[in-house]
Amino acid sequence: MSLHASVLQLGDKRIGTGHRPYLVAEIGLNHNKDLQLCQKIIDAAARAGADAVKFQSYTTEKFIHPGIEKARPLFDIFKELELTVEEHHELQKMSENAGLHFFSTPLSLDWVSKLNDMKVAAFKIASGDVNNFMLIEECLKYRLPIIISTGAASFTEIDRTVSYLDLH
Repeated sequence: MSLHASVLQLGDKRIGTGHRPYLVAEIGLNHNKDLQLCQKIIDAAARAGADAVKFQSYTTEKFIHPGIEKARPLFDIFKELELTVEEHHELQKMSENAGLHFFSTPLSLDWVSKLNDMKVAAFKIASGDVNNFMLIEECLKYRLPIIISTGAASFTEIDRTVSYLDLH
């Protein structure tokens, strides 16, 4: 797959020139680890015409250091909302039953292989990880589509990532 391909196949959907937009409902942590609430959000996304739902997958200790005092409030929030592999499978089943692709943003390296084992439609890189080449490299190993957010990235960071990907 070329970085500059004009049409991309993502599951059963074609994305690109001449195709309707591919709509992703960002769920992230918004379900507060409440699977009933998550089901309601997934159903609402399907009714609204989304093609996919996107979550966040991580092991808190592997991307926020618990010993950094200023990061402690974030650590506590993420730790409380951390999902198990089994919970991911349940969310995936809910998503697929609603007719939606399921994929996730791996925030720690260990989740890339776990998500691949789940046969996700794609990996999504957070804009804060746009230059996290260890994470991107790990995702590239599985040859799945990678969606990279750029909202919080500078033009220099985006250019650096495009140059990095052009080498692969």
